[in-house]
Amino acid sequence: MAEGGFNKVFLLTMDDGSEVVARLPTPIAGPQHLTTASEVATMDFLRSVLDIPVPRVLGYCATVDNPIGAEYILMERLRGDQLGARWLSLPTPQLADLMSQIVEIERKLFSFRFPAYGSLYYQHDTPEKSRVNISTDKGNFCVGPVCKRQFWHDDRADLPLDRGPCIPLVPSKSEMQTPVLRHPDLSFPNIVLAPGSNKILSIIDWQDAAILPLFMQAGYPAFCEHELSQVQTLQKPKLPDNYAEMNEFDKLQADAKFQLEKANFFYTVATGAQNSLHLLALRQPGLGMRQYLISQAGYPWDADLVNFKAALVGIVKIWDSISSEPCPVSFSPADEEKALQDASEWRECAEILSTVQDSLGVDREGGTDPDNFEHACEMNQRWRLEMLKHAASHQRKICWQGWVFKGDQDNSLPPLLD
Repeated sequence: MAEGGFNKVFLLTMDDGSEVVARLPTPIAGPQHLTTASEVATMDFLRSVLDIPVPRVLGYCATVDNPIGAEYILMERLRGDQLGARWLSLPTPQLADLMSQIVEIERKLFSFRFPAYGSLYYQHDTPEKSRVNISTDKGNFCVGPVCKRQFWHDDRADLPLDRGPCIPLVPSKSEMQTPVLRHPDLSFPNIVLAPGSNKILSIIDWQDAAILPLFMQAGYPAFCEHELSQVQTLQKPKLPDNYAEMNEFDKLQADAKFQLEKANFFYTVATGAQNSLHLLALRQPGLGMRQYLISQAGYPWDADLVNFKAALVGIVKIWDSISSEPCPVSFSPADEEKALQDASEWRECAEILSTVQDSLGVDREGGTDPDNFEHACEMNQRWRLEMLKHAASHQRKICWQGWVFKGDQDNSLPPLLD
């Protein structure tokens, strides 16, 4: 059915004609055992305890000790439409109702009081010393070690770290630190609508879900994205005044933007009416900058200090709005300017890299479909030469040998240019 960076999905047809979906995690999906065990328990918890529509799990194995030699999850097959296939054709009343359904699902998630931070598991899948049991009469669930990928990426998996469950040592008066479970990627492919209806049939792909502090979980879904550093208004969106004079291409772009703006409007209104805790979090000063700092804190491991330092500068600038305590970090004006300039140049390079990836048809790691491999190799060489031509003479060796999509053993010198 599908193959991505983190999973392979197969459709199995039984002797009686019934169909089952088999999902096998790839080696980079996350920590062995924990990734599968947590996803299964999370879906069961959502379905049985919170009454949230998710696929029914028919069976699973969270070890490779089985005849196929791989972890797997067997789920019911859902017959519906991905939200992306119906998005632009949804009339305004149905879009408003859909946003209300999504917010109601989130209300159920935000309302449950978990005893710790971490990931969800069955008690029998987690050692007693590594779990905090959840009080519910619907199953033996617990909070165990966090299985989000960034905690296990590359050599981190070999470090003897405490990955939870984490219980606050000092009781906090702030609701922003409430342990909250939320979908890790609430986007078009992961919302399935019932055929011929705007009713949500299922929310899929809960792999990598974790229970984290509320201020880290708050945010808008991808299909009604709102920049958290900008003030949110409740002005009803409208099409551009010159819409009637636009050509067909510009009208399509305006329609797509209008649909996103309407979704944002309806989502915000529904959140205020149905999920006040989330709205409170969204209104926290500097929320986006706080989240950005946390997201960047792990990247120095991958030699990226640029954005981490820029994030620290950003926090220092807004510190007075988020705390009455003295800021523990300071920068000179020159250091601030240098950090922000470096981050700006980094973003420019990231945009170029994104353009190259799109042109090649590859993911961040250089992976591509077999049918696209020869094209990707040819275009990769063209891009590499083109970047070399634009590099200063003293930077050409670094540009050539530091090219992101090259073989590990390719330390050749750059070719001579005319």
